[in-house]
Amino acid sequence: MPVCTFGLTGNNPQEAQAASGTITGTVFQDFNSNGVNNSTATFGAAQDIGVAGIIVRAFDSTGAEVGNTTTTGSNGTYSLSVTNANTTDVRIEFTIPTTTPYLAALRPSFVASYSAGNSQRTTQVQFVTVGNTGVDFAVNIPSDYCQNNPNLALSRQCLGVDSTTMASPSVWVSNYSGGPYTTANGYSNLYNNWAATQAAAFSTTGSVLGLAWNPYSRRIISSAYIRRGVPLYESAGKPLPGALFSTTPNGTVSTATGGTTSFLVDLETLIAGDQFSNSTVPTSGVANAGFTGYIPTNAGRGLDTTNFTNATDADVLSTANGVYEEVGKTGIGQIDLDANGDLWVVSLYDRHLYKVTMPADGSAPTSMEDKGLITTPVACTNGTARPFSATSWRGDVYMTVVCDGATSYSTSAPNSTTDDAHLSITVVRYKPSTSSFSVYVNPIPLQANGTAFKGAAHTSLSNTLEVNTWNPWTDTFTMSWSRNQFNNLIRPVPMASDIQFDRDGSMILGLRDRTGDQTVGGLDKRPDGSQRIVRELSSGDMLRICRTGTGWTSSDFTFQGGTGCANKTDNWTTALSDDEWYWDNWGSAADGHPDISGGLSEQVPGFTESLNIGFDPFQTTTDRSSRTFNSGGVSWYDNSTGARSLAVNSGGGVLFYTDSQGPGNPNTAGSFDKSNGMANVEALCDMAPVQIGNRLWIDADGDGVQDPGELPVAGATVRLYDSVGTLVSTAVTSTTGEYYFSSTIIEAANGTATPDAFGGNLKVNTAYTIKLDNSANYLVGGPLYGYSLTQADATSSVSNTDFEDGIDSDATKVGTGTFGSGIYPSISVSPIAPGENTHNFDFGFVSLVAVGNYVWVDTDRDGLQDAGEPPIAGATVELFDSSGQPALDANGNLVAAQTTGADGRYFFDNLLAGSYQVKFTPPTGY
Repeated sequence: MPVCTFGLTGNNPQEAQAASGTITGTVFQDFNSNGVNNSTATFGAAQDIGVAGIIVRAFDSTGAEVGNTTTTGSNGTYSLSVTNANTTDVRIEFTIPTTTPYLAALRPSFVASYSAGNSQRTTQVQFVTVGNTGVDFAVNIPSDYCQNNPNLALSRQCLGVDSTTMASPSVWVSNYSGGPYTTANGYSNLYNNWAATQAAAFSTTGSVLGLAWNPYSRRIISSAYIRRGVPLYESAGKPLPGALFSTTPNGTVSTATGGTTSFLVDLETLIAGDQFSNSTVPTSGVANAGFTGYIPTNAGRGLDTTNFTNATDADVLSTANGVYEEVGKTGIGQIDLDANGDLWVVSLYDRHLYKVTMPADGSAPTSMEDKGLITTPVACTNGTARPFSATSWRGDVYMTVVCDGATSYSTSAPNSTTDDAHLSITVVRYKPSTSSFSVYVNPIPLQANGTAFKGAAHTSLSNTLEVNTWNPWTDTFTMSWSRNQFNNLIRPVPMASDIQFDRDGSMILGLRDRTGDQTVGGLDKRPDGSQRIVRELSSGDMLRICRTGTGWTSSDFTFQGGTGCANKTDNWTTALSDDEWYWDNWGSAADGHPDISGGLSEQVPGFTESLNIGFDPFQTTTDRSSRTFNSGGVSWYDNSTGARSLAVNSGGGVLFYTDSQGPGNPNTAGSFDKSNGMANVEALCDMAPVQIGNRLWIDADGDGVQDPGELPVAGATVRLYDSVGTLVSTAVTSTTGEYYFSSTIIEAANGTATPDAFGGNLKVNTAYTIKLDNSANYLVGGPLYGYSLTQADATSSVSNTDFEDGIDSDATKVGTGTFGSGIYPSISVSPIAPGENTHNFDFGFVSLVAVGNYVWVDTDRDGLQDAGEPPIAGATVELFDSSGQPALDANGNLVAAQTTGADGRYFFDNLLAGSYQVKFTPPTGY
């Protein structure tokens, strides 16, 4: 019984040709996940930045690394020298280091659709030719995503409880530019149609300040805030300083116009004890000096129509209502939502950080965790450490803390520079991974020896030091030493109200003026039209801490004015006496407004401008004379120059209230004019979108690995199915063999709306199956005719690569029948979280081969098929693999034995390339 052995392999598509040269490109952070390096600053959109520290390597078709491994520079660019590659085709791999926290948070971003005019791919693994330029890699951080021109939520404070005030907005929804508005005065459309943009009324929420946007439930979360003159939300006659509220905007985020709001939860009911206030009722029934944490009812505070519409100036400034001393000490400070949908809350009362687990469906939370005392790592001299803000950024939570200097404060000598020297602000970081608090940026003095890190020292004002610098906290008010020459009340007292992060990790700090929340002297006129004697002018600030180093420790940051973080020149024509980074000021020295910020900002990820709330936000840049007095709203600032961003309008700001139209007017309702009338601003950013893909290729050597030079499969139909087997989307592979499904594309499931490599309708946190089940792929003339799947997950034996799952084939065969007719390649896709783009779903194919062909009578026994030698019928022919086991065909089925006919022929087809043995059993007699 003769046994014949055949060795069969695929053809090498190219001849070996050694190559050397350079490949260049850029790794960039793609903030809006469009796959394009948007390097130009555009209002209302992110400006992408280069990412340093990404490792770049090249491999040739033998799997050998060719050339020197390189790392991207400070601007994200690289130049990779390739030497002695076996051909000009190489595979480029980008490695994200996992040892650096910032870099470890990076994920591959989107591949740009062809409709965007981009033919260059930006994936983590790319196949290029030596000498190529523009070999870029797009990365993102899911929590750093925001779409262009997001809507904004804004919160406001209103004085009193009259019917007009209670019906006016506590929360608005507006578009990113704050409009529509008129460039003449910056008025918002809210003046003309509050109902269109009002998301909550004071009658529903009472006083709120904190804002957080939950993209999972698509709801705005707002939190109660204790401020003088503004009612708190009450339940059964009890004020709830730990209350949260939920707002559902009307329409989609991109077209949101107002919404509906309801009470969500009292956080103090989630953990036993007093986390945000003191539940013990004082003997007198109302709070009194020295009894911290108890909040009287709104009625007990005297919040009625008479109190503020006909009050004397003594009433306006009174500290006897039990709330004056609670500002900054009781209730909730700032709140923020992290990438997982959990809410982080700062308690002003016990100074702890809390994590609230927020249900994805928007229902009330039932769980809150106490993470501990925020101020543990902060040492204050002659004062108390007071936290206020919390911001989740790239996996950790950052808080700002002020040392209040209150212990050594002397009411008899309020201008003492010794007292004021104890004021400082510190950035504290909480790491959930280690459950620990630490100092992230060392304490920054807010005032020392009469030098204040805020505003200008206006020598034309009386009591210059007290009016124009930061002052220690006090609960005893003395009006006589807090006036300027206009008889306005000005005594800046710092609360560490906000922290935001710019694109490069630089920080924008907010300081809210505590005096502005302790007083109600913001009314310019009494109802009878007469001028008030006292008007309170708040004086908050926005400060910058530049990231001047390459790392992420305290030494890598410099406070504004220091080396590498020089202050900016005033962009107004009327110069002030000193500089800051952000020109959040108003008027010249004679105007008496050194700073107008309300202490809370919003930095949309990647955007070049920062938003800040405050008073009189609209000002023209020529002489500041064109402005709207006694108003509140939002100003836009260019982060590079510190100047007002005039892209929003000619005055760099938009008004959301004013008292210029007189008492009783809805636009004036409860106005605090130049006091702390605005509360907060929050961008409504969508969840980071998701994209999956990536490539079909011909595995010429059958090793299951995508080698450089191996051909792509173009024109193949790829289908996406949900977990119940419903067709979701369709894509057709490009000339490079690529396909993608994106959540940013909406199309018909059969793909007719977008007949290219990009399918749509993908959803986050959803399981899918990718199939090549279009039978046309496998017909004669189809892109997969004559091919079958290569081996799956073959990279366990591949060395020198960090992307085993990115360079092998992931598909297996499913179904019954034959390949292409009942049996198809398939890849299961586990649910993918927002922003966790995955481009590792690859299909590799090998050529199908056949074994044959003839059994004959070798009459002359010379081993050659000579003319006239007859065929043999009835011979049995069996096929075995190289190990002698019965062979399987490309579909995994056992190859049946054949019997030769009268022509002596046999033929085994639909075989995978490889080594086989053929066994012949001749009929009797041979």
